[in-house]
Amino acid sequence: MSLRIEGVVFDIGDTLVAAQDLMRHSITDSAQYLFEQGIIDDPIQMSSIFMEVDKTIYQHHINHLFSSIEIMHETLQQYSKHSKMNKYTLLTNAALLLSYYRLRIRHRLEENQTIHQIFVEIRARGLKIGVVSNGTLVEQVETLVRLGIVNLIDAIVISEEYGYEKPSAKLFDVIAESLSISKSNILLVGDDWKSDIVGGFEAGMKVALLTQYVNSRPKSEIKFPYYLIENITDVLSLLNRYFRPEG
Repeated sequence: MSLRIEGVVFDIGDTLVAAQDLMRHSITDSAQYLFEQGIIDDPIQMSSIFMEVDKTIYQHHINHLFSSIEIMHETLQQYSKHSKMNKYTLLTNAALLLSYYRLRIRHRLEENQTIHQIFVEIRARGLKIGVVSNGTLVEQVETLVRLGIVNLIDAIVISEEYGYEKPSAKLFDVIAESLSISKSNILLVGDDWKSDIVGGFEAGMKVALLTQYVNSRPKSEIKFPYYLIENITDVLSLLNRYFRPEG
Protein backbone atom coordinates (compact mmCIF):
# COMPACT_ATOMS: atom_id res chain seq x y z
CA MET A 1 0.00 0.00 0.00
CA SER A 2 1.33 3.45 -0.95
CA LEU A 3 0.93 6.40 1.40
CA ARG A 4 1.09 10.03 0.43
CA ILE A 5 4.00 12.09 1.65
CA GLU A 6 5.22 15.60 0.92
CA GLY A 7 8.29 15.86 3.11
CA VAL A 8 10.88 14.05 5.22
CA VAL A 9 12.00 15.53 8.55
CA PHE A 10 15.20 14.43 10.30
CA ASP A 11 16.60 14.64 13.81
CA ILE A 12 20.33 15.52 14.02
CA GLY A 13 22.19 13.76 16.85
CA ASP A 14 22.62 10.00 16.27
CA THR A 15 20.50 10.37 13.13
CA LEU A 16 22.51 12.57 10.76
CA VAL A 17 25.69 12.37 12.87
CA ALA A 18 27.07 9.64 15.14
CA ALA A 19 26.89 11.96 18.14
CA GLN A 20 27.75 9.48 20.88
CA ASP A 21 30.78 8.17 18.98
CA LEU A 22 31.97 11.71 18.23
CA MET A 23 31.63 12.63 21.89
CA ARG A 24 33.51 9.55 23.11
CA HIS A 25 36.41 10.07 20.70
CA SER A 26 36.61 13.81 21.39
CA ILE A 27 36.53 13.52 25.18
CA THR A 28 39.17 10.77 25.00
CA ASP A 29 41.45 13.12 23.04
CA SER A 30 40.69 15.98 25.42
CA ALA A 31 41.32 13.94 28.56
CA GLN A 32 44.65 12.82 27.10
CA TYR A 33 45.51 16.48 26.47
CA LEU A 34 44.81 17.37 30.12
CA PHE A 35 46.91 14.38 31.18
CA GLU A 36 49.82 15.58 29.05
CA GLN A 37 49.47 19.03 30.61
CA GLY A 38 49.74 17.50 34.08
CA ILE A 39 46.20 18.54 35.05
CA ILE A 40 44.78 15.03 35.53
CA ASP A 41 46.42 11.64 36.06
CA ASP A 42 43.68 9.26 34.84
CA PRO A 43 42.25 10.24 31.42
CA ILE A 44 40.20 7.06 31.13
CA GLN A 45 38.37 7.75 34.38
CA MET A 46 37.74 11.37 33.46
CA SER A 47 36.35 10.38 30.06
CA SER A 48 33.99 7.92 31.72
CA ILE A 49 32.80 10.54 34.20
CA PHE A 50 32.11 12.98 31.35
CA MET A 51 29.86 10.52 29.50
CA GLU A 52 27.86 9.91 32.68
CA VAL A 53 27.61 13.59 33.60
CA ASP A 54 26.39 14.42 30.09
CA LYS A 55 23.34 12.22 30.66
CA THR A 56 22.31 14.13 33.78
CA ILE A 57 22.38 17.77 32.63
CA TYR A 58 19.58 19.02 30.39
CA GLN A 59 19.03 22.71 29.71
CA HIS A 60 17.80 24.62 26.64
CA HIS A 61 21.12 26.43 26.23
CA ILE A 62 23.19 23.23 26.18
CA ASN A 63 24.16 21.41 22.99
CA HIS A 64 25.32 17.97 24.06
CA LEU A 65 27.49 17.27 21.03
CA PHE A 66 29.44 20.50 21.59
CA SER A 67 29.00 20.23 25.39
CA SER A 68 29.02 23.15 27.83
CA ILE A 69 31.00 24.75 30.64
CA GLU A 70 28.47 23.32 33.11
CA ILE A 71 29.11 19.76 31.95
CA MET A 72 32.89 20.18 31.92
CA HIS A 73 32.88 21.83 35.34
CA GLU A 74 30.79 19.03 36.85
CA THR A 75 33.00 16.41 35.17
CA LEU A 76 36.17 17.86 36.68
CA GLN A 77 34.49 18.45 40.02
CA GLN A 78 33.52 14.80 40.27
CA TYR A 79 36.91 13.67 39.00
CA SER A 80 38.88 15.87 41.43
CA LYS A 81 36.64 15.66 44.50
CA HIS A 82 39.48 14.21 46.52
CA SER A 83 42.10 16.65 45.21
CA LYS A 84 43.04 20.12 46.41
CA MET A 85 41.94 21.91 43.22
CA ASN A 86 40.31 25.20 44.24
CA LYS A 87 37.20 26.57 42.54
CA TYR A 88 39.11 29.04 40.36
CA THR A 89 41.53 26.40 39.10
CA LEU A 90 38.58 24.07 38.53
CA LEU A 91 36.76 26.68 36.43
CA THR A 92 39.92 27.50 34.43
CA ASN A 93 40.55 23.83 33.69
CA ALA A 94 36.89 23.31 32.74
CA ALA A 95 37.17 26.16 30.21
CA LEU A 96 40.38 24.65 28.82
CA LEU A 97 38.75 21.23 28.56
CA LEU A 98 35.69 22.65 26.80
CA SER A 99 37.81 24.60 24.32
CA TYR A 100 39.95 21.60 23.39
CA TYR A 101 36.93 19.26 23.26
CA ARG A 102 35.12 21.54 20.80
CA LEU A 103 38.22 21.70 18.63
CA ARG A 104 38.19 17.90 18.44
CA ILE A 105 34.46 17.80 17.67
CA ARG A 106 34.90 20.28 14.83
CA HIS A 107 37.90 18.35 13.54
CA ARG A 108 35.74 15.21 13.28
CA LEU A 109 32.62 16.85 11.87
CA GLU A 110 33.12 16.70 8.12
CA GLU A 111 31.10 16.58 4.93
CA ASN A 112 29.06 13.41 4.62
CA GLN A 113 28.64 12.46 0.98
CA THR A 114 26.24 9.64 1.79
CA ILE A 115 23.74 11.91 3.53
CA HIS A 116 24.26 14.59 0.88
CA GLN A 117 23.28 12.11 -1.84
CA ILE A 118 20.27 10.90 0.15
CA PHE A 119 19.04 14.48 0.47
CA VAL A 120 19.61 15.11 -3.25
CA GLU A 121 17.54 12.04 -4.12
CA ILE A 122 14.76 12.99 -1.71
CA ARG A 123 14.54 16.44 -3.30
CA ALA A 124 14.59 14.88 -6.78
CA ARG A 125 11.34 13.13 -5.83
CA GLY A 126 9.75 16.53 -5.26
CA LEU A 127 9.78 16.14 -1.48
CA LYS A 128 10.75 18.82 1.03
CA ILE A 129 13.37 18.23 3.71
CA GLY A 130 13.20 19.51 7.27
CA VAL A 131 15.23 19.21 10.45
CA VAL A 132 13.76 19.30 13.96
CA SER A 133 16.12 18.85 16.88
CA ASN A 134 16.68 19.63 20.51
CA GLY A 135 19.80 21.68 21.24
CA THR A 136 21.24 25.10 20.53
CA LEU A 137 20.59 26.90 17.26
CA VAL A 138 24.12 28.04 16.36
CA GLU A 139 25.78 24.68 17.04
CA GLN A 140 23.07 22.63 15.34
CA VAL A 141 23.22 24.79 12.22
CA GLU A 142 27.04 24.56 12.31
CA THR A 143 26.71 20.77 12.37
CA LEU A 144 24.52 20.84 9.26
CA VAL A 145 26.95 23.22 7.53
CA ARG A 146 29.92 20.97 8.32
CA LEU A 147 28.00 17.95 7.02
CA GLY A 148 27.59 19.84 3.74
CA ILE A 149 23.79 19.55 3.65
CA VAL A 150 22.43 22.83 5.01
CA ASN A 151 21.62 24.18 1.53
CA LEU A 152 19.46 21.14 0.81
CA ILE A 153 17.19 21.73 3.81
CA ASP A 154 13.93 23.66 3.48
CA ALA A 155 13.31 24.34 7.17
CA ILE A 156 15.32 24.00 10.40
CA VAL A 157 13.61 24.04 13.80
CA ILE A 158 15.81 23.90 16.93
CA SER A 159 14.42 23.77 20.47
CA GLU A 160 16.50 26.65 21.88
CA GLU A 161 14.84 29.09 19.50
CA TYR A 162 11.33 28.17 20.67
CA GLY A 163 11.76 27.38 24.37
CA TYR A 164 10.42 23.82 24.30
CA GLU A 165 11.82 20.47 23.28
CA LYS A 166 10.77 17.27 21.62
CA PRO A 167 8.59 15.35 22.37
CA SER A 168 6.48 18.51 22.73
CA ALA A 169 3.92 18.61 19.92
CA LYS A 170 4.59 22.35 19.61
CA LEU A 171 7.98 21.74 18.01
CA PHE A 172 6.46 19.34 15.47
CA ASP A 173 3.76 21.91 14.74
CA VAL A 174 6.45 24.49 13.98
CA ILE A 175 8.35 22.29 11.50
CA ALA A 176 5.12 21.35 9.70
CA GLU A 177 4.11 25.01 9.44
CA SER A 178 7.61 25.98 8.28
CA LEU A 179 7.42 23.40 5.50
CA SER A 180 3.78 24.25 4.71
CA ILE A 181 2.94 20.55 4.93
CA SER A 182 0.25 18.76 6.89
CA LYS A 183 1.79 16.67 9.66
CA SER A 184 0.02 13.59 8.31
CA ASN A 185 2.06 13.95 5.10
CA ILE A 186 5.44 14.07 6.85
CA LEU A 187 7.80 11.16 7.53
CA LEU A 188 9.91 11.82 10.65
CA VAL A 189 13.24 9.98 10.94
CA GLY A 190 14.95 9.91 14.33
CA ASP A 191 16.86 7.79 16.83
CA ASP A 192 15.14 8.59 20.12
CA TRP A 193 12.10 6.49 20.91
CA LYS A 194 10.40 8.98 23.21
CA SER A 195 11.41 12.30 21.65
CA ASP A 196 11.20 11.35 17.97
CA ILE A 197 9.02 8.29 17.53
CA VAL A 198 6.39 8.65 20.25
CA GLY A 199 6.46 12.45 20.01
CA GLY A 200 6.22 12.48 16.22
CA PHE A 201 3.46 9.86 16.11
CA GLU A 202 1.37 11.63 18.74
CA ALA A 203 1.80 14.86 16.76
CA GLY A 204 0.28 13.12 13.74
CA MET A 205 3.35 12.25 11.66
CA LYS A 206 4.49 9.00 10.13
CA VAL A 207 7.62 7.90 12.00
CA ALA A 208 10.75 5.83 11.32
CA LEU A 209 13.15 4.73 14.06
CA LEU A 210 16.82 4.70 13.00
CA THR A 211 19.00 2.23 14.93
CA GLN A 212 22.31 2.84 13.12
CA TYR A 213 24.04 4.50 16.08
CA VAL A 214 21.83 3.73 19.08
CA ASN A 215 18.86 1.42 19.57
CA SER A 216 16.21 3.03 21.76
CA ARG A 217 13.44 0.63 20.71
CA PRO A 218 11.58 -0.54 23.85
CA LYS A 219 11.31 -4.23 24.67
CA SER A 220 7.67 -3.91 25.65
CA GLU A 221 4.78 -4.24 23.18
CA ILE A 222 4.44 -1.29 20.82
CA LYS A 223 0.83 -0.30 20.16
CA PHE A 224 1.16 2.07 17.23
CA PRO A 225 2.56 1.79 13.67
CA TYR A 226 6.11 2.84 12.92
CA TYR A 227 8.92 1.95 10.52
CA LEU A 228 12.28 0.53 11.57
CA ILE A 229 15.46 1.27 9.61
CA GLU A 230 18.97 0.14 10.47
CA ASN A 231 20.91 2.56 8.27
CA ILE A 232 20.28 6.12 7.09
CA THR A 233 20.47 4.88 3.49
CA ASP A 234 17.36 2.78 4.18
CA VAL A 235 15.30 5.97 4.06
CA LEU A 236 15.32 5.78 0.26
CA SER A 237 14.22 2.13 0.28
CA LEU A 238 11.45 3.03 2.71
CA LEU A 239 10.23 5.79 0.41
CA ASN A 240 10.34 3.44 -2.58
CA ARG A 241 8.37 0.75 -0.79
CA TYR A 242 5.68 2.61 1.11
CA PHE A 243 5.35 6.19 -0.03
CA ARG A 244 4.39 8.09 -3.13
CA PRO A 245 4.67 11.83 -3.68
CA GLU A 246 1.62 14.01 -3.13
CA GLY A 247 -0.34 14.85 -6.26
